[in-house]
Amino acid sequence: MKNFVGCIATLMIILALAAPVRTAHAADACYRETGYCIDASIIGYWQTNGGLSVFGYPISGVTERTVDGNVIRTQHFERHRIEVHPVTAPYDIQLGRVGAEELQARYGVENQSDSRGMQSGCRWFSETQHAVCGELLDFWQGHGVSLDYRSGWSFEENLALLGYPLSGEVTEIIDGNAVTVQYFERGRLELHPENNLPYRVLSGLLGRSALQHTQTPVAEPVGEPEAEPVAVPVVNLLPDSVLATFIEYRMPTDGYWQASEHGIYSAVTNIRYLRTFSSFNAPRGQRFVSMSVQYRNDRQPNLATEYCGPELYTLIDLKDGEHPLDFRYVALRGYMHGAMVDPGQRTGGQLLFLIDSDTAPKQLRVQTNAGIVTIELRVWPIVP
Repeated sequence: MKNFVGCIATLMIILALAAPVRTAHAADACYRETGYCIDASIIGYWQTNGGLSVFGYPISGVTERTVDGNVIRTQHFERHRIEVHPVTAPYDIQLGRVGAEELQARYGVENQSDSRGMQSGCRWFSETQHAVCGELLDFWQGHGVSLDYRSGWSFEENLALLGYPLSGEVTEIIDGNAVTVQYFERGRLELHPENNLPYRVLSGLLGRSALQHTQTPVAEPVGEPEAEPVAVPVVNLLPDSVLATFIEYRMPTDGYWQASEHGIYSAVTNIRYLRTFSSFNAPRGQRFVSMSVQYRNDRQPNLATEYCGPELYTLIDLKDGEHPLDFRYVALRGYMHGAMVDPGQRTGGQLLFLIDSDTAPKQLRVQTNAGIVTIELRVWPIVP
């Protein structure tokens, strides 16, 4: 009997160590990886419908907003946004339309055209005029949200997880690699053929993108004008041949331009150091660097359409430190949106990075489907 009690005690200790970290909120599961707990009203839904593999870790606390007089509770996860609505179960908990929001942010459209039409081996969705095929279709049909608590997934349960397709298959740069993706109302599916099953198709980290959009106000606060930026002198060493190209393509002449071997042209102008802007202050020992970027697609001879988005840019400082886009860039006037750029067309906008105060921008790199384009910035290293 004593040995049995000892075994039970040992088992309880092992289970306690293996369980997620608990806080005073007994019904919430908390994770050291992100420092957030899953709300008690959401955790049952999260666990029943796939947990970490489908939704990822929680990356925010719970917030509330009022829509049409009703209070909606919201929590962001790595791949989705879970919302609690004041309606009858099982539809009281729903997933936010993060796929539609990301499509709008990147391409400026709510439904991206798809020329494939009906095809063998695909499922055609007349509601949005898109086909879903191959492994992406297998994933869509093999996952869902449990509405009736029976085994297997019905069409309605598939729809509750990802929603209708909003695009065809497109190529985007993710972590430096060209990846085939397809957008749905509530997510983005990504095809990774280099992975082993069952990880060849992954759900994109759109919960993170959605959270960034909610954390960064686009409109500047009334009565708080933007701080006067510190002017940065630029060394104008552009050769005549480069200036001639600026004039030919009507590119700005007060910045630095780089023509890559891939036929991608880009310019950087109006480089500014900002200690504060909108409602944001740079941390001690650091400062923001804002700049205007123009991007032109002149691919030859295949005339390929290119995606250009702010997340593809990386700033390199004089110490060779790499700085990704700072998510607060959307608070800048005229911030850059993601867009598909046809041959001969261009796009552009404002970007923002955070660097140490004792250094300065050295290069701006943009990842394209054809390769990396590096823009030499050549600005003075230190401005008081």
